[in-house]
Amino acid sequence: MNSILNRVTLLFILISFSSFVFSQTAEKKSTGIKYSEEILVTTDRDIYIAGERVYMKIYKLNGITRTPGNISQVVYSDMVDNYNNPIVQIKAGIQDFSGAAEFVIPDTLRTGNYLIRTYTNWMHNFSEALFSYKRISVINPFESLNSIKIPVKGSLPDSVAFFPEGGKLIYGIENLVGIRCFNNDGIPLGVNGLIVSSNNDTLCRVDVTNGTGFFTIRPAGIERLFLVARSDNGSVRRYILPPVDESGISLEVRNSRSKGQLMLYIRQNSHFNASGKIYVVYSPVLTDPLRKEINIGEDLVLKKDTLPAGLARITITDNNGNTFANRWVYNDKGGNIDFNVRITEPVRGERSLVKAEINALSSDGKPLKSDIVVSVVKSFTVDSSNAGNIPGFRQIPYLASMSTNMEQFDINDYLIFYPEPDDFIKHQTTHDDLFLPELAGQLVSGALINNATGEPLRNENVILSFIGKSARCKFTKTDSMGKFNFVTDEYGTKEIVIEPMQAGLRDYSVEIGTPFMDAMTRYKAAPFYPDTTRLADINKAVISMQVKGIYDPFVNAGINLPESRAGHDFYDKPVETIVLSNYIELTSMREVIKELIPGLMIYRKDGRSYFRMVNESQNPMFETPPMVLVDGVVFDDVDRILAMNPRDIEKIEVLRSRYFISDIVIEGIVNFVTQKGNLSVLEFDRSLFRQEYQAMQLPFRFYSPGYSVDSVRNGRIPDYRNTLYWNPDLRTDEDGRAEVEFYTSDERGEYLIIMEGVTADGKTGRSELKFVVGDKK
Repeated sequence: MNSILNRVTLLFILISFSSFVFSQTAEKKSTGIKYSEEILVTTDRDIYIAGERVYMKIYKLNGITRTPGNISQVVYSDMVDNYNNPIVQIKAGIQDFSGAAEFVIPDTLRTGNYLIRTYTNWMHNFSEALFSYKRISVINPFESLNSIKIPVKGSLPDSVAFFPEGGKLIYGIENLVGIRCFNNDGIPLGVNGLIVSSNNDTLCRVDVTNGTGFFTIRPAGIERLFLVARSDNGSVRRYILPPVDESGISLEVRNSRSKGQLMLYIRQNSHFNASGKIYVVYSPVLTDPLRKEINIGEDLVLKKDTLPAGLARITITDNNGNTFANRWVYNDKGGNIDFNVRITEPVRGERSLVKAEINALSSDGKPLKSDIVVSVVKSFTVDSSNAGNIPGFRQIPYLASMSTNMEQFDINDYLIFYPEPDDFIKHQTTHDDLFLPELAGQLVSGALINNATGEPLRNENVILSFIGKSARCKFTKTDSMGKFNFVTDEYGTKEIVIEPMQAGLRDYSVEIGTPFMDAMTRYKAAPFYPDTTRLADINKAVISMQVKGIYDPFVNAGINLPESRAGHDFYDKPVETIVLSNYIELTSMREVIKELIPGLMIYRKDGRSYFRMVNESQNPMFETPPMVLVDGVVFDDVDRILAMNPRDIEKIEVLRSRYFISDIVIEGIVNFVTQKGNLSVLEFDRSLFRQEYQAMQLPFRFYSPGYSVDSVRNGRIPDYRNTLYWNPDLRTDEDGRAEVEFYTSDERGEYLIIMEGVTADGKTGRSELKFVVGDKK
């Protein structure tokens, strides 16, 4: 209870930051919501075969401090295509600050790149650009790779976009410029050429190999500049650059991770004449802007530990609101985890044991306790061109949509391409459309509507029942808009019934909301091009997937896990349980009640039957009928219960005392549990809202075979795994150490051990170690 109260308190705390460099501006961007969340997602690999399983490690962070957080207990993920269609949707219960989830890629999915978008219910209150976006690639073996439109090497792009670092090209100052090139299908293309003036003076050379790159220029005048490129067939095309400003200020940002600093180099050209004071405004996406007056020409050092972590926009401006330069930056104030990993013994071939030691160190060599995930995969399944997979940074959609083979892996280099200042801003969230945090389980939300009037059923007590042999009822009350929220801790696929408690109320409808996003952002995953030099590896991976799919049913990978955190009935233990098989067979339910439940009486009124129950603590009968349930569902038609066949009943549970739920008083409970436990013995009441509901994903574990026993090692079941090992729950100890053990499969080849992790103070890191499985020695 205390932990939940602490989480609630956190949601209404204003998190403020002090800085010796900046003061707060009068401008406010706060929406009234003071706590934000951030999700980091890593998958066991980047490239999959259609039909394979994707394993996800999910970290929950405080969105402002970027340290581990544990507010929301449910995380939502959907895999979407470039047409905004959700391919897979899952709900994962994450009780700690990190956890795991999995899903199966449909075997009919087309070859291409897809985005895994992950978020919490609370994160709906913020821009969806702040969700986590992780890109994966899927290869469908039944689809010809010839259908993939691979751009012709040496052809010229149809469009080229230029991104000066500060937003403008300034005369007489060296400018860093980002460049992105595409054909008419939106496919990134490489380009080689020269930047020339209108007088054909050459300023610099441009060499871009995968659609994205950089170059620097110093314009000698304000004439228009052009990129002149020549294709392999000799055709020439000119692409116009943004105009050069005769007067202006340039902004250059460099990230010093080792020193914990952002370096700002601000220069004015000879024609710039400031009419007043000049300021640097630092605007984080989640907190209020900070401002400092500057002297142009002086380098400005921003200490990362004095600023909010994460994304911010730096703007050079004056008192009149004129903007001279701006760009996005990322403050990775947590620092790095340096992982060192070594295999302790030589790898000895197929089905052999591999032992590896991991050391987690800070940048100054001190051991770190960290929460890490370890994957062992075929090396070709890791995509080095995915800018969105830079480890440890906020996984925004623009980065996940980029492909590049640039050597820079600093997020501030890529953020030069992010031009939209309003992408992270969401309109004011009102009380009526506020999304609630899921502090103790999943929220089932919806509304009750009166069918006759179309008006909401206000202040009505409502019950959510999960059909089954346990009475897992949840109770709540609708608000003034007829809306309700239930908190559940169920797992797996369930059948639910939602109904008002008011007896006899039939003419109503239930509308259930979805926690998943309706649509995708405008960003699309970059096109997928298989590495033609690895076609043999791809073919092996396809065969491995198919063989594994055939033999998996014969592998004992099962694990007995509970379907719910709490398996008992909502009323805990009944006073009496009558198991009908313990008694002689009775011919009717009336006889069962008369002979086996003497404290339960049947009476008729207005042509209907009702139950009355004796109070166990006081002899007089209760004034109101008891709550009656069948297979966990509240059911007030006693005549239909009496018409059931006793052979269909497994047991009857009785509670002969008052039961209080908030302001609801229940005078006794009778629960009829059938043999099948699926409500099939009663004719379905069409007035009830009954449907299949997908609750949180069932707990699972990754199966990795062991070959320590000769009989298993020499077994005939083939072992073909594209992911040899995946462990999302590894922890380094006080000395920064951890160990992993796994067995190789029947396939030789090149593999990677991949480690990614987060520390309690927000440090992040990733490391890889390559090894080869060859002949046994």
